[in-house]
Amino acid sequence: MAVALDQQHLCALKASDFFNNSCTLEQRHHIMTTMDIKLYESYIFLGKPDDYLRILVAPLPPQPTAERCYQLVGNTNEIDEVMVKYPPTHYTYGCSYNSKTIHELVYSNWNQGARLYFLHPYMMGDNSSAFEWGYAAWCKGLLDQPDKDKWVHGYYKLENGRMVRYGSNDQSWGRLYIKPIC
Repeated sequence: MAVALDQQHLCALKASDFFNNSCTLEQRHHIMTTMDIKLYESYIFLGKPDDYLRILVAPLPPQPTAERCYQLVGNTNEIDEVMVKYPPTHYTYGCSYNSKTIHELVYSNWNQGARLYFLHPYMMGDNSSAFEWGYAAWCKGLLDQPDKDKWVHGYYKLENGRMVRYGSNDQSWGRLYIKPIC
């Protein structure tokens, strides 16, 4: 019997390698809407919660997703070298910074320097009443950067019609992935 998941069970799913890294979105939805909480607790008690999740999705054939097609090739600070080996004419780039999900990246340049950023915004912040839509980005060689040869991380949000930098993890890099363009 499916029951609404409480915080404890959501945390167990969040910690599940199988749920986060192997299941498709359809399989995750199936798990969350058909899970028997009591049975799941018994698998947790046995130390095998992923076994129960595998049983739940067994009748559903795994669907290939774009996320699964990605191959880890390095870190975002290595994008220049990666682009030589895997040119953007043949590959899409992705990153798992601040997320277990791989998000598509955009590489751009404009007169001076280069930018590497997520294609889509995501919720940022640590206060549930003050989330903001924004982007993680890495920049190199911009006019206001003292060390033009290093990729530097920044968080950006839209404010009064302009993208504003509102934080940085300096030289913190995300995992860099590629997938062939079909």
